[in-house]
Amino acid sequence: MIRVRLIQDRLQQLATEAGNADALVLVFSHAWFIRAVIWTLMMQSTELSAQQMWRLHHFAAASSVPNGAISKVQVRASEIWFTGMSTAHLSLMDDEWLDQT
Repeated sequence: MIRVRLIQDRLQQLATEAGNADALVLVFSHAWFIRAVIWTLMMQSTELSAQQMWRLHHFAAASSVPNGAISKVQVRASEIWFTGMSTAHLSLMDDEWLDQT
């Protein structure tokens, strides 16, 4: 969970550096890691016990993060907000690829 805490800290740092300006930050990672970040934000803790690991495992199994999905993230003070996963851009890419073949 150290990496999860590091990404949360980095998002906070980038928001502070950006001030009130809109800032675009792209985070690319594996689906399991993204689910762990989302789960810890929802639980408001990166501390893990055996029970917390069990809960994280079940959350990860029940939630979907498709490859290439986008979630908008907004950092306000000490809170991090995120949207659902969007894959609309992927179907556009598929359509463009089909038009070229």
